[in-house]
Amino acid sequence: MPDHGPDGPDARRGRHITVDHGTGVPHDAAEGHDGRGAEGVDVGGGRIDARHDRERRRLEAYCRWSLHIVLLFAALLEVSGCLAVSVELRAAGRAAAAVLAGVVAAVSGMWIVAGVVLVELVTRERRSPRWLVGAFTVLWPVVTVATTCLLPSDTVTRAGAASALAYGPLTLVLGASLAVLLWRVRVAVVCVVVGLVALFTLAVLGPAHVSTTTAATLVVFTAAFSVFVVPSAALTRWMIDVVRRLWRAQQVAADLAVAEERLRFSRDLHDVFGRTLSTVAIKSELAAELARRGDERAVAQMAAVRDLAHDALAEVRGVVRGYRRIDLAEEIAGARSLLRAAGIPTTVRGVDDPLLACARTAIGEEGADALAWVVREGVTNVLRHGQASSVALDLVVDGTAVVLTLENASTRHLAPADGLGSGLLGLRERLEAVGGTLRAGPSDDGRGYLVHTRVPATEVESVGHVDGLGGVRRHRG
Repeated sequence: MPDHGPDGPDARRGRHITVDHGTGVPHDAAEGHDGRGAEGVDVGGGRIDARHDRERRRLEAYCRWSLHIVLLFAALLEVSGCLAVSVELRAAGRAAAAVLAGVVAAVSGMWIVAGVVLVELVTRERRSPRWLVGAFTVLWPVVTVATTCLLPSDTVTRAGAASALAYGPLTLVLGASLAVLLWRVRVAVVCVVVGLVALFTLAVLGPAHVSTTTAATLVVFTAAFSVFVVPSAALTRWMIDVVRRLWRAQQVAADLAVAEERLRFSRDLHDVFGRTLSTVAIKSELAAELARRGDERAVAQMAAVRDLAHDALAEVRGVVRGYRRIDLAEEIAGARSLLRAAGIPTTVRGVDDPLLACARTAIGEEGADALAWVVREGVTNVLRHGQASSVALDLVVDGTAVVLTLENASTRHLAPADGLGSGLLGLRERLEAVGGTLRAGPSDDGRGYLVHTRVPATEVESVGHVDGLGGVRRHRG
């Protein structure tokens, strides 16, 4: 049997699915959308707000460039430190050592450039070439050992261990930070521990020949530096991963919403059309048998088949056009909750229960349905364009008509529109069918958008103008 409950065909027709990106939950929008717009992109059949896509990309760019800036600053410190050592060695007459220091500076710069490229690839979820990862991995200990051997012992003795951080310690910590992006955190921790042991050994036994106390202090500074930098890199990678997972979840929600809507639409067609086709088949067989017998009742049976076909065609058109009864009170309550949940201050006046009942009586069910669609379409457009600073919804019932206005104040000036979108055109057609009118466009000051609808009363009894506090004055028209 056809399902006529809350989820039956009458409650499922004409539903256009959009996705609330604050929660990733799909919800209905008014009939008439084409699934495209300046603020939306199509994803797998579902509609995703382009503004949130821009915010996601902006966050990823911020995280990516934070890592790039750290690497470039480190490259400046390390290369300049190696070149300073090369100049000192050349001034001391050690030309070969000076050339070697210059080579170390060049290799260090190349290694950091490789790290920048890897950061770009990893944060953009692109495949890193094996040769690049291998070159980075091999050069990391080489550069660390080489820069540690270039420690200027006299400078360290004069200025303390902190002056040596721009050499081997910096390379060690930067490599561990990039290792967090390429591999697991435990790999980076192991590399840091091994590097600290090697750093202490090279500082004491290497060309610098610093004291054990100075080397231990250098190791402590390096460990503290790594405790700050390495978790920061891991946190950056985690933030990017979380944002991307949320985005993919929203894509899945949009795809599932579209798939659910298609399934519901197919069920609607089955409920509306299945029994009719079965009846047509039976009556056609009966008419054919009567015709073979020369019975005049065959004509009546075929006329009944024709009527059934016309009725079925009208029902199918109703499903396709999204025609169904919706409740004005529920649409207003849902709009108020949805706008406030979106952080948009909302003022609703003249929609208390007595007034809504009188409005429904005055304009009939068809008129109330048309106003409900206006509320749904208007609120959907407010959320779609995302430019409203506040929204006001007013319902007024006088002796001749019911007037509904929906106005949203915008944070920027709106130019007059050249025409109506498909959603507003659909609303105009609905209102014209009940004798109503629709006016939509920027407000007089250009700082908002106003939708004004008027549906004439069909009943003699009406209700007076509402003052916004729920007061109702009854009179006879």
